[in-house]
Amino acid sequence: MNNVFSRMANLPLKLARTYAVSQSDDYLVLHWARQGVVGINWGDKLNPVLTRMISGKNVVHAFDVFPDESRTIYYVVGSSLEHAQRTESEVWGVGFINETQGIATPPKAIHAVRDFKSVKKLKALGFDCTDVVGDPALLLPRYYSPRPIGRRYSVGVIPHCYELDVPAMSPDCLPDDVLMIDITGGVFEVIDQICACDEIISSSLHGLICAEAYGVPSQWIKLSDRPVGDGFKYHDFYSSIDKEVDGPVDVQSKSQLLDLFGKSDKPVSKDRLGRLSDLLIDACPFSPGFDE
Repeated sequence: MNNVFSRMANLPLKLARTYAVSQSDDYLVLHWARQGVVGINWGDKLNPVLTRMISGKNVVHAFDVFPDESRTIYYVVGSSLEHAQRTESEVWGVGFINETQGIATPPKAIHAVRDFKSVKKLKALGFDCTDVVGDPALLLPRYYSPRPIGRRYSVGVIPHCYELDVPAMSPDCLPDDVLMIDITGGVFEVIDQICACDEIISSSLHGLICAEAYGVPSQWIKLSDRPVGDGFKYHDFYSSIDKEVDGPVDVQSKSQLLDLFGKSDKPVSKDRLGRLSDLLIDACPFSPGFDE
């Protein structure tokens, strides 16, 4: 260890910190979106939090350690499957963001992908692919129990992180028993707020996924064309829980939003969610006891 510190002394501070981390085997390397608004989006910043919960290890971003082809880079939560084209990449949970995406170079291993449409696309491209599916966010109830926030709400409304300023989403326009949930809020804060609502209406995919995970009825809405993608990732997710969804309900005004209250779909059954979760955690390459 003294040799490590002597070498660090000649490095800039940021690189020295990176070097110190790279000398330990007791951490995992992940790749997730962390730039701009997406970097504070709930589903994206869930990556290191959930991975630490499952593995019991520290987690660092792939860009924060020296390139090391011997070190696995995991892709866990999100729509980053197209970016997992590295020889050291392992996929567990991510999917494609739209119908046109694909990959040309296979990752080292595909343990699970978000859902069946991504499986079908990978197989059509000629890659061997597991049939284990599920967004890892569905596992959250195994690791975190929501805390009461002081009151209950009839409806929770969650705009996508690119739609926080859409006029129809102004909290001033909503009844007192409706909670506007900021999907860029704290990981556990968002869970607590979703679980304090009788139903969730969301244009955020992970707002819908979190609601399903914790047994809260939900509806998928469209507020604008700002979010990237063509809806593929939403249908992709719903395929994993055997839900047929025709498409999002277009909401452009307060009256259209209010008309949806009380009409949300029941969440996935506990039995279905339990079976999916068991298969998903069994396939997790950094879960204690994983047997490849």
